[in-house]
Amino acid sequence: MPEVITGPVEVWKKAPVPEPVPFTEGYADTSPVKIWYWDTGPGSNGETVAFAHPWSQSSECYKRYQMPVFFRAGYRVISWSWRGFYKTEKGPMDDMGSTADDLHKLMAFLGVDKFHLVGCAAGGVTAVAYALLHEDRLNSVVLSGSILLPSDPEYAEFRGNLAAAPPGETANVPVEYREVGACYRAGNPEGLAEWQRMEHEAHPDGWFRDQPWGADRNNAAFEKLTLPVLLQTGAAEMGIPASLQRMFKPHFKNSEIRVIREAGHNPYWEQPEVFNASVLDFIGRHGAKG
Repeated sequence: MPEVITGPVEVWKKAPVPEPVPFTEGYADTSPVKIWYWDTGPGSNGETVAFAHPWSQSSECYKRYQMPVFFRAGYRVISWSWRGFYKTEKGPMDDMGSTADDLHKLMAFLGVDKFHLVGCAAGGVTAVAYALLHEDRLNSVVLSGSILLPSDPEYAEFRGNLAAAPPGETANVPVEYREVGACYRAGNPEGLAEWQRMEHEAHPDGWFRDQPWGADRNNAAFEKLTLPVLLQTGAAEMGIPASLQRMFKPHFKNSEIRVIREAGHNPYWEQPEVFNASVLDFIGRHGAKG
């Protein structure tokens, strides 16, 4: 019999905002586009974790809840804005490179040889593309709430089953309803307003979707990876449910699945304490000294 929750249930609580830590931000001198990034500098354990942002956000989305927590846990923490997001320009349309290539250039600019990579939502597509191209540069990869956009027909069918509108039509659903869980929207209107502000700030000229990811993604490619992979999603996720993670898992040889309760598409923002604890546990077991 499925679990039934009865009796007193703890009311959903807002997560406290951690005290900020020092960091630097600016443009990486990369070509053909200078990439906007922030960087805490070296942490106490000598390891680095980089965060790839969702399509709906930019590097700003990880400053509040992830930057201070991961730095205090000993890590150097880095994030960057893709081309066309926040302060990074789109660059020449005839030389778009890829999100994975831009990450590779950024890490070379910052002098980072090996790191953990966390990709949320579309950031997970960048993360898995980078892993397929440069597995030797990664200690682990976390794919949180990401469909990974593989070319296999089974995933196209799965996405079609989840579509919010018939084929060829666009669903008129505000992004905050698609991506932020109902518990959070109801319980933290101030936090939702901040998420919306960052979403608007992330797209100065509209959502930019033209830059390639950098690697073909399919089951056969995933099966070649041997590095540790965490497949994670929110229990209230509308588009990337746990069932999709179960479809992915057999194709990643060294993987785990985790589901975060009362979180939608953005556990890093909606349930940051649980998200951070989960990721820290995972990368802590798969670090250079793990």
